[in-house]
Amino acid sequence: MNRILSALLLFLFGTAVFAAEPDSVMFPACFQKNTFHICEGFPGLLGFYPLNEPPSDQALLELDLPDFLKFRQACFYNGEKDDPAESRSIRRNGSVYKRFRITLSKTFVSYWNQFKSATSFPHYLKEMIVLDAVKGSAGKEGAVYWRLITGRGTSKEKIFKVKVLPPIRMPAAPAANFTVGFSSVETPGGKYDGYAREFCSFLKGLTQAEIFANLKYDIPVPDPQFASAKSSGSVCFFPNFRPDPVEREIRLGKLNGKYPTTSDHHNYRGLALSYMVDDPEGFFAGYLKNGILRFRNASPRAKYIRWDYEPLASQYSQYDLEVFCRRCLKTDKVLSYPEIMKKYPRQWSDFMYSQSEKLVKIYSDAARRYWPGVKLMMVSGYMDRNHPENKYRSTYTPLDVRETEKYFDVHSPMIYYQGTDFYDDVALNMRFLKKPFLPWIDPSEHSKVFFDRYTPEGVRQNILACAALGARGIVFYPVSGLDGRYYPVIADAVGQIAAAEPVLSGKDISAQCKVRAANVIEMDLADSAGKSAKVVMPRLDDKIRWLIREKNGRFAAALFNYNDGPVFLRLDIPGFASGSLVKLGPSDAVILTSLPEQKPLLTELEKELAALRQNTKFKQIKYGGSTVAWRALDGKAYPALITGRCTLSIEPDTASPRAWACPFPSWDPLIFHRHTRGHLGRIFLMDNTMPIPLQFTLRKFDLDARRPAMILEHVQKPFGGFQEMENRFEGLHIISKWILDFKGNKAILRCTAENRHDKRSIPVILKIQSLPRIGNKFGKPAPGILRIDGRIVAGQSDGNFVLVKPGRQSGMFSPRRPEYEWKNPGAAVISCQTDKYDEILTITPDPKTAAFYNWYGNKELTVEFLTEETILTPGEKSTSEFIFEYKMGKR
Repeated sequence: MNRILSALLLFLFGTAVFAAEPDSVMFPACFQKNTFHICEGFPGLLGFYPLNEPPSDQALLELDLPDFLKFRQACFYNGEKDDPAESRSIRRNGSVYKRFRITLSKTFVSYWNQFKSATSFPHYLKEMIVLDAVKGSAGKEGAVYWRLITGRGTSKEKIFKVKVLPPIRMPAAPAANFTVGFSSVETPGGKYDGYAREFCSFLKGLTQAEIFANLKYDIPVPDPQFASAKSSGSVCFFPNFRPDPVEREIRLGKLNGKYPTTSDHHNYRGLALSYMVDDPEGFFAGYLKNGILRFRNASPRAKYIRWDYEPLASQYSQYDLEVFCRRCLKTDKVLSYPEIMKKYPRQWSDFMYSQSEKLVKIYSDAARRYWPGVKLMMVSGYMDRNHPENKYRSTYTPLDVRETEKYFDVHSPMIYYQGTDFYDDVALNMRFLKKPFLPWIDPSEHSKVFFDRYTPEGVRQNILACAALGARGIVFYPVSGLDGRYYPVIADAVGQIAAAEPVLSGKDISAQCKVRAANVIEMDLADSAGKSAKVVMPRLDDKIRWLIREKNGRFAAALFNYNDGPVFLRLDIPGFASGSLVKLGPSDAVILTSLPEQKPLLTELEKELAALRQNTKFKQIKYGGSTVAWRALDGKAYPALITGRCTLSIEPDTASPRAWACPFPSWDPLIFHRHTRGHLGRIFLMDNTMPIPLQFTLRKFDLDARRPAMILEHVQKPFGGFQEMENRFEGLHIISKWILDFKGNKAILRCTAENRHDKRSIPVILKIQSLPRIGNKFGKPAPGILRIDGRIVAGQSDGNFVLVKPGRQSGMFSPRRPEYEWKNPGAAVISCQTDKYDEILTITPDPKTAAFYNWYGNKELTVEFLTEETILTPGEKSTSEFIFEYKMGKR
């Protein structure tokens, strides 16, 4: 959780701007298009953050509130008392307002001065402002204005909108077993009173179970229902028990000459993993003992140690390399990390997982020895369903939770997203793991990336999914100050869980049941060979999840619609429902123990089906030897380019071909065993070495007599929020134009990046990624052989490298990926050959291409070209062209 821990320690708003006048933002409105919601009858918490150079002495915050909002208090995050606030009535735009002038505490200003040369600010450098909505104000909305006043002047007036929501409808009765927790509850004024007490009462109204929550800085909630925890973090693999002077010296690199260490991405140091496991001098054992006893003495009533353990798989030390070579390879020669990753990647991976497991056991044994009765909560990785070849082990951190769970008491994995990915990951983990499972989510993390990742509806689905799948509960990270839209959906979800809880502990009978979308039609559509195939439109079932439980003759149906539109579900559940209908709205979920009235649903469904039949038509356009049409592929309809005897079917969302039937369907470079599909020419936008996947929209078809074409477009839109989070790619339009040559065995990708921003230049590096499936025709288990620049990639040990033209940058440098000079830039050729047949895919990059990258793993290889960086001025565009040629047949 190093990435996440940094978000806790540093407020990741981005780079601070040192301007001539003071500047600031209001959280969370700044990440919500400057809008904040507050529930009537429940306090709203704002965070005021300064953004630039501090005053030398005093700072004032002026806040203008409309008459339907009450100011309760303002306090520095680390403060122990409220800051003084003077008020007076004013009028703005004909409306009654009250102006509050808050004197920011000297402690706040002192902390602020400590960070005057920083490029980001800690999460605790904030003024907490607690507001209440006046009784009866639900439905009202208005503007809040504020200004920051320092010795350098008064900032420009800023504004955000406040909307008042109805009071929270709490569950009729709290859940008995399912719990909702928060990793930290703010304490304005430094006391368990007011906001903190009301928030904890809200949690008690949701559940009778143990609640996992602390007040700030691990202070226990003074209520026996709350399970307090001491937070133990990590630098790489090295656990900490702060405050600890020895840990601080190691972290800052002052003991590097004495003990073997490794560093994280902040260049903080931690003891080497294998050194802690070996512990030759007994230093680490003593360190653990002292740290655990320090925690025990500081918080003797704490029930848990919460260990945030998330080293990256790429973090290692020279000591680890030496141990690996000596013990696993049986050699005194110490290989470099790139050499090991090239020759022994699996052995190295297994070694690191094994060492990590040993460390967890050492930590667990010490905790139970020096603090009898304390429980260990593991905040770390989880089983990764995307990597069955790695035994579903977490790939970003070397921890096999199936092997290590015997050493701790509660799983608290950071499953920091929503949607079908969240549901499917929780389902996999619940299938294999035995210990209580309590996932964390972070819709209030202080970064826009997380605000974009969650919605209230999605969080509601997450909560219901946890309950249906058998998780113990859910925990919110990092703080309690959510936007007001979240509290009603949390209460609603827990209310459904509480009502169904007696059945949710029953048997999963889903295998005996059937749930499917009913507002779909089945149509006949030609496939790539011109044969009739069935397609279902629209494809709603792909984004539907469901689970049925039964206990003592009672049933609970947990139904999830992850589609953007409404869905009618038809249920066949023996003893409960036979062809019965349930309607769910967009991004909706429900746990039913009884069925809704059927007749109105049937009438509504019949009307929708009639409209679908009338409006769903697939046209074909032909001009000379060119055809554009819709073709059936894996039960879906795809737009396709057809010429000669070849059909290129393209997925609109990714603007990448998913099938290339040429000259007849038994030949296809994109289909592998069990119909796993690859892709060609998928476009990514590089952002500081990280590839951003792009969502495209089909714009039009373009035909001439010999070559059909398809044009798709991606647009980079503004982020919203405040200035420091502007999207630096805003206004960038990327056009993907696919052209199928007249013989059908050559496809051309013409990729155009255009800057349509009216003021700003935009840096552009594009990555063009292909994942071919050469070899299916011959039943080969491998993905073909890649040849480029005199190199041959026939297995994993040959792949995973970068080629860079002289004088260019790859745009994706990583110490884990070796980079070599691209001496003879040219085409990449992927082939599979037998005594009788050849199958060859040649990808020729644009001459302006700067680098090539190949990934090889899980019997797959990629071919990825990176364009040179181009700085596009407003109105400027650049175009790159990539050619794909496919040959197959007898030798």
